[in-house]
Parts: sequence; C-alpha cells; structure tokens
Amino acid sequence: MPTLPVEQAPNSMSRRNYLVERNRLRVKAYEPTRRAYEEEELRLAKQREEQRKKVLDNWRSSVSLLADNSRPLPGAARRARQAKDQAGATMLTESQTMKEEELQRKAARVASNRADMLQQLKDRREFLRQWKANEKAYEDSLMASNREFARQMQERERETAQMTKEYMDRVRASNLKELEQKRIKQKEREDAELAALRIVNENQERAMAAEERSAKDMKRMMQIENEENHRYAKKKQQEDKSREEAEIKAMMEYNEALAKRERRAQEQKRDQFKADFEETVAKQKEFRRLHNYEEPPESIRKRNEETAASIALIKQEERIRSAERKREYCGELMKQMREKQEWMLTHLDGI
Repeated sequence: MPTLPVEQAPNSMSRRNYLVERNRLRVKAYEPTRRAYEEEELRLAKQREEQRKKVLDNWRSSVSLLADNSRPLPGAARRARQAKDQAGATMLTESQTMKEEELQRKAARVASNRADMLQQLKDRREFLRQWKANEKAYEDSLMASNREFARQMQERERETAQMTKEYMDRVRASNLKELEQKRIKQKEREDAELAALRIVNENQERAMAAEERSAKDMKRMMQIENEENHRYAKKKQQEDKSREEAEIKAMMEYNEALAKRERRAQEQKRDQFKADFEETVAKQKEFRRLHNYEEPPESIRKRNEETAASIALIKQEERIRSAERKREYCGELMKQMREKQEWMLTHLDGI
C-alpha cells in the first residue's frame, strides 16, 4: 500500500481524514481480488448447474417412461390401469398356473422396481454427498483465501502505519529543529531592530528641531504659492467663462442663421410649388379653352384633393426633417460642450 498523502491544512493529519484515506486505499487494493473471487464463484456456480443437469438427465434416462412422458406407477395401481386398458376382460376362470406365473412376474417387477428405487436413492445420496463435499471444499478454500488476504492486508496496514509513524516522527523532528532556528533568527533580528530603532530615534530627535524650523518657512512659502495659484485660477476661470460665452453666442448665431436659411429655402420651395401649380392650372384652362374640353367636376375635385394631400404630406416631411436636423444639431452642440468641460477639468493647470 502506498504512503498516505500529507495535506497542507490544519486538519491534514486528523484521525478521520487518515481513516478515510486508508479505507479508500484498502478498497482500491482489494478490487482485483474481489473481482477474481466473483468470477471464480460464477464459474463454480455454472459448473455445479451443469453437473446437476447431467445427473438429472442420467437419472431420467435410467427410468422407463410411458408414452405420455410420465413415470409408471409402481404396484397394483399400474397393473390395474394396464389391465383396464387392454382389449377384452380377463376371464375369471383362469387356471392356478397362470395365477402363479402372474404372481411370479409381479414379484419380479416389484423386486426390479425396488432395486431401481434403491439404486436411484443411492445415486441421489451420492450426488448430495459429493455436492456438499464440493461446497465445503469451496467454502474452506474461500475462507482460507480470505484469511490469507486479511492477514496480508493487516501486515500491509501495520507496515503503512509504521512508515507513517516514522515519517511523522521525522516531520516532527524537522519542524522542531526549524522552529528552534526560527526562534534564534527572530531573537537576533529583534536585537538588531532594537539597536537600529535607538539609532533612528536619536536621528529623529536631532532632525525634529531642523524640521520644526523649516516647517514655518515651508508653511509661509505654501501660503504664498496658494495665493498665487488662487489668483491664477480665478483669472483662468474668468477667461474660460468669457471664451465659453463667446463660443455659445457664436453657436447660437450660427443656429439662427441656419434656421433662417432653412425657412428661406422652404419659402422658396413653397413659392416655386405655388407658381408651378398656378402655371399648371393656367395650362389646363388654356387647353380646355382651345380644345373645347370640359372635365367633370368630380374628377377636378378628386385631383384637387389629391394635390392638397400631397402638399400636406410634403410639408409634414419637411417639418420632420427640420426637427431631425435641429435635434442632431442640439445633440452635437451638447456633446461638444460636455467634451469641452471634461477637457477643462482634466487639463486645467494651477488648481
């Protein structure tokens, strides 16, 4: 059995973990033997079944069966049934000689049947005796094998326990030695740290006076620097605010100019559509005047309604496109303002 693993954990060598690991290794080591025993038991069971079937066939072949594959009844019952099946009735006036012959044949049959039964009983007892002997021999062999395996397992467990104990003793001795070395090194390190600490304290005491003297000068310098930075930051903030207001004003002026251009373009489109519509109406009137063609009022009204619907649809599309352009422009303007504020927060110096 291999050596048990040593886990790096607080409960690595607890008895429960040790027993669980040992049981797992024992089951794993016993697996081939158990499989061999199961195969041997299956083979012997098949062999016993074949032997029993063979003996039963021999016993059946030694007995004369009737036509219906049944055993003949011994004694008078069989003879009565045979006599009943025979054609014709037996004469009651048979001679004494025939009766004696019948009695002799009966005695011979009885003796033959008795000898046959005794032989069958003897064979059966011999088979049972042999079967019990085989079973006892198999059980004795199995018990001996199990005892030998148990002895081997106990020997392995004792060897493993001894190896584990020796290993743990070595580990314990090594740990004690390592702890002693650590204590010695710790003491040396503490002594060195105390000496260094005394030197550091002396140096700190000498340096504290110089630091106190320089602290006042540093405080005054920082105060002056903070005042200068504050003035610079206020000036920078005012300049950024003025520049941002100028940029926003320029953007608003550009937005108004863009809106005016869009309105002017829409008015031009509307005027152009109106002029085209009036020109078309004039051409239709001129055509009807020249060709003496009068269109029905229903078709005129329908065409006018379709034209009005087309105009309304065109205006709606123009409004949607204008609103979309304004929304995109506002989004782009807000994005630029956010980027500018982020840049100012991340790149503003002096604050």
